[in-house]
Amino acid sequence: MKAVIMAGGGGTRLRPLTHRVSKCMVPILNRPLLHWTIDLLRKHNFSDLIFLLHYLPESVTSYFGDGRRFGVNIQYIEAEADYGTAGAVRLAKNLIESTFVVFSGDVLTNLNLSELVRFHKDRDCPATLAITKVDDPRPFGSVEVDSQHRIRRFIEKPASAESYGRDVNAGIYVLEREIFEDIPDAGAFYFARDLFPGLLRQRSNFCGFSSGSYWRDIGNPDSYRSANLDVLDNRAELTGDGGVKSNEQKVIVGGGSELGPDVTIRNSIIGESCRIGHGCSINNTVLWSGVVLGSDCRLDGAVVAESAQLGHRTVVERGAVVGQEASIGPNCHIHANVKVNPYAEIAGGVTMYPEEL
Repeated sequence: MKAVIMAGGGGTRLRPLTHRVSKCMVPILNRPLLHWTIDLLRKHNFSDLIFLLHYLPESVTSYFGDGRRFGVNIQYIEAEADYGTAGAVRLAKNLIESTFVVFSGDVLTNLNLSELVRFHKDRDCPATLAITKVDDPRPFGSVEVDSQHRIRRFIEKPASAESYGRDVNAGIYVLEREIFEDIPDAGAFYFARDLFPGLLRQRSNFCGFSSGSYWRDIGNPDSYRSANLDVLDNRAELTGDGGVKSNEQKVIVGGGSELGPDVTIRNSIIGESCRIGHGCSINNTVLWSGVVLGSDCRLDGAVVAESAQLGHRTVVERGAVVGQEASIGPNCHIHANVKVNPYAEIAGGVTMYPEEL
């Protein structure tokens, strides 16, 4: 059975982290998100993968190549335009002979794909939607399923979890090839907005597979940082050859990184080839590769992207994001939720507030 991975999104909500890489390539514990996805697919015996690309495709192809290094076979399709989720999968039609899985490239999960496929085949469904529970369904829309596991309706913007429940579309589907008959030959077409409502009108056996597995949408910087910390804390329970496990201090330090004396790091990920000056305090933070921190910096709940530089005694608060190769002078204070653009040059002594951006 083949798996189609939707890996073409531009990651607008993740900016400035997606300036030079697609959102499916942002690092989770110093490995691209898609690397964890491949681990999961391979664990459940999916070895023939089709990657659908659009935004910065070379960030994916240059890393994974033909897939042999990762124990899989990868074929790539580059969309010329944004055709929507279902419209993009339509491009793979000639490579698919039978039942196949669609996997959103911007989710981190340990979903049991083998159980999902068995569930689908046992019920003879043309389409099965993986469903997961979240605390707040409003950003995703709720899914209502009956006692026979059939999907009854979608609620796009539920007022609250109390009103419609916490079940949402997990962005992972098992589909029969006949589903292409319901996707137009041209134009933008979406699973959630177009295809699935149409299936509800046509068929009674559009199924929903509810899972208690770990699942997180890597849709914005805060969710991205939380996903890293989830894996660091082993809450995600991800597996796979070459997977990274945290130590008792819940700290990962990438190869080639140098830490000065009196550095304190808690619940954080340090990328490869970073240089951390003496006396720095780093908590609940994700640093990408090549980051340089001057002495006595304090970071708490931040994300600092590749090759950014922070001067001595700079403070970065919770929810702030520093883009790739940004340069921040000494004695700066980056307040909560500030986003510093890639390549920005911030003079020393500057205080930045969200409303200034």
